[in-house]
Amino acid sequence: MTPEFLYLLYLLAGLVIGGLSVWLFSKFYHAANQGAILEKNKQLENQLINQQADFQKLQQQSQSTFENLANRILDEKSTRFSLQNQQQIQGILQPLKERIKEFEENIDKKFFEDAKEKLSLKIAIDQLRDLNTQLSDDANRLVLALKGDNKTQGDWGIPIGNAQNGPDWKRISTT
Repeated sequence: MTPEFLYLLYLLAGLVIGGLSVWLFSKFYHAANQGAILEKNKQLENQLINQQADFQKLQQQSQSTFENLANRILDEKSTRFSLQNQQQIQGILQPLKERIKEFEENIDKKFFEDAKEKLSLKIAIDQLRDLNTQLSDDANRLVLALKGDNKTQGDWGIPIGNAQNGPDWKRISTT
């Protein structure tokens, strides 16, 4: 065996032993570090879980705050809208109320005037009936006087008397 061959053989054996040592060293190193890496990984996972929980809490808080703010704004807008609607409705209804009141007053006035006219007409009709009754009674008495009732003829100023004495135009009082 030549020294060169031995040299190569030693070199090859050194490389194999060195490679094997490095491989074993890295395997043990990785095994030792793997525990640390796993521990670090668990810490990071726990930290991620905690951050996710904090994020959910913040998200719920934000949602709750947003809902409260939205409800408050909605309430304010609803109140303002209701007030504006009420003012607008009153603005529309107030002139209508005034016109209805004027209309009612006119109706009442017309009703009162009609009642007054009806009463006047009734009084006039009653007076005409009384006059008609009086005229009818007077006509009946005149007919009786003209037929020859001496007392009635005297009441009417028709000559009382007989053919021998002549007419006497005195009115005779019946009272």
